[in-house]
Amino acid sequence: WMLLDVPGLGKTLQLIYLAQELKEKRGLKHCLVLCGINTLKTNWKKVLISCLLTLAPALVGLILWNKLPDTMNIHWGADGVADGTGSKAFVVFLVPAILTALNLLCFLVTPLDKGSQKQNPKAMGIIFWIVPLLSWAVNGFIYSVSLGKTWSVELVLPLLFGALFLI
Repeated sequence: WMLLDVPGLGKTLQLIYLAQELKEKRGLKHCLVLCGINTLKTNWKKVLISCLLTLAPALVGLILWNKLPDTMNIHWGADGVADGTGSKAFVVFLVPAILTALNLLCFLVTPLDKGSQKQNPKAMGIIFWIVPLLSWAVNGFIYSVSLGKTWSVELVLPLLFGALFLI
């Protein structure tokens, strides 16, 4: 079972009682109560677009599938030397999927912070676009390196992270 809760209505405790009742009467073994759903309800279009943009590099990977090597560099040390690899399937499918899960987690957790309700709406809007940008940057970088493009990793990565903090 999954029970969704809109914050601020005093229903969380009622959902917990409902889960206990379902356990006693119907043998419910597991129940996940998600709070912060209001963000998803009121911003579902932004959430959907943001998640689709985060997953979109997988489509690029599918288009490039025959050109990409079976094993790709996915991690570089501070010296710019590749020190970690992953399979083509991991990079094309799992990296965007993991980032999409991170994106959804941000949408669910942010409203739980009482300070976020006083936050500037523009600053809150950044949450919708940081992870998709990160997904495109990470996958684009990995794809381009895998296809033979040479980058100065020790220059590009600090610029990327610096740009994220400027946003």
